[in-house]
Amino acid sequence: MASIVIIPAFNEEANITPLIQKILSLSELSLDVLVVDDHSTDQTAQAVGALVEKTPRVKLLSNQYPEHGLANGYKTGFVYALAQGYEWIVCMDGDFSHDPSEISRFFSCQDKADWVVGSRYVSQGSAQGLKPFRLFISRAANMVVRMKTGSLIQDMTGGFNCIHCRVLQKVDFLSIESRNFIFQVELKMLALRAGFRLAEAPIIFYARRTGESKFSSKVAWEALKRILRLRHLPRRFPEG
Repeated sequence: MASIVIIPAFNEEANITPLIQKILSLSELSLDVLVVDDHSTDQTAQAVGALVEKTPRVKLLSNQYPEHGLANGYKTGFVYALAQGYEWIVCMDGDFSHDPSEISRFFSCQDKADWVVGSRYVSQGSAQGLKPFRLFISRAANMVVRMKTGSLIQDMTGGFNCIHCRVLQKVDFLSIESRNFIFQVELKMLALRAGFRLAEAPIIFYARRTGESKFSSKVAWEALKRILRLRHLPRRFPEG
């Protein structure tokens, strides 16, 4: 069965074409690419559309929800991937903060887990080029999530993931109400509660190559409120 990379994108005109080209160059993986355009006001959709005309491996959808946000982009993409019968779904950002060449490491871990988390905070993982305050927020958020939930996953907020379709077929991802990166924490929680195995693979996270960050005080405030509502996991749950 085929695998697909889903990239929610808002105003990533400068990054999206070279990013897709690098993914397509991973010939040993033969990945399809789906960009979910989040109502961009630049030429992101047009840039992807030009690639769609050149190869059937590139797909373009618009966020089907009226509200902006990473969560709605992924919801749109997950529904599409499941309907098309993809087995593994890779999730990544559209700004080169995630290096496509590291996807190969995810696929080497597939026999160990239902979900491979690209982790900045395990041995050989790191975050480079981030401002100290942004790095502090990330580490603090992960620490609080682990304390609240009892999860052993070191990078619960990470957005570079490889998920088997059976996870998305079972968990009700459409019910998650958060709109931004905390969506990825809540999705991991649903997967753990459903009994799926999560494992971490080290990645290097980079500051975006160009363009403006989508992180804001509004995004941080939503994350804090949602984190404080998280419930502790059962005493025994599968994590790699």
